[in-house]
Amino acid sequence: MTLPLSIAQKLLLLQQTEKLPASNFSHDVVDELLQDGILIKQMQGRGKAHYLLASPHALEHYLHNRFGIKDLAGFVQKMSVDTATKSEAVETSSNSKARKIRSFTGFLVNCIEPVDVQMNDMPFPLIPQKGVFTYIADYTNFSVAEDVTIIGIENAENFNNLDQQAYLFTGIKALFVTRYPYSSDLVKWLQSIPNSYIHFGDYDFAGLNIFLNEYHRHFEDKASYFIPDNIEALFEQYGNRDLYNNQNSFELEPSHSAYDTLKPIIDLLHKHKKGLEQEILIGEK
Repeated sequence: MTLPLSIAQKLLLLQQTEKLPASNFSHDVVDELLQDGILIKQMQGRGKAHYLLASPHALEHYLHNRFGIKDLAGFVQKMSVDTATKSEAVETSSNSKARKIRSFTGFLVNCIEPVDVQMNDMPFPLIPQKGVFTYIADYTNFSVAEDVTIIGIENAENFNNLDQQAYLFTGIKALFVTRYPYSSDLVKWLQSIPNSYIHFGDYDFAGLNIFLNEYHRHFEDKASYFIPDNIEALFEQYGNRDLYNNQNSFELEPSHSAYDTLKPIIDLLHKHKKGLEQEILIGEK
């Protein structure tokens, strides 16, 4: 599958705006971007839907690994010119046919305290080591004990500095996970195990959308959002008004199955008219 110019143009536009109507954004590539968590589908009103990016960096990484496109703007510009040469196509998409480049499967895991895990029914201890993470490639044969809580971390800085966030997770036997490289492998693994899942992301509307559309909808009965005890004080001291003003189009209906889980965050967002990035939790506050 190649990336059509029309879809590339819309993705480029999406990098420059908050969202685009879903009605004019239909293709197999779009379905793939949704499945792999690069695009988020946001419902608004009756039958109306919009697409927004989970992360500009995620899109760049995905296009590079999936299509060999290193520069989306350059790809669109050169492919829009009827006289674009074959060498230009090679330059912008790594090869003349923009063929699929298969990226690694799997995801990264980390821990604060040692966790016993298994691969192919063989046990091995997962030991915390600053600056070292374990990459689980053969995730279909990877397992953990049922009493281990899986905590998904969105931002790399938080995942890299777990030792400075141990105060948040006292009393929890946890395995920390993060997607890499922005694929659906982590969700597939989470669907296959009975363990509870806690999502640790940003406290803004984009963060809630990632949780709802990429995780909660797949296993809602075992998924929750991590909320620290001092969340309101953090909003007051470190909240960012731009995170609220630029994302406040999101609304969650009370009838939604995740409403009770997310209501404390939604109430604080509207009360303080600020958003809060999870990096602020690195180091005891």
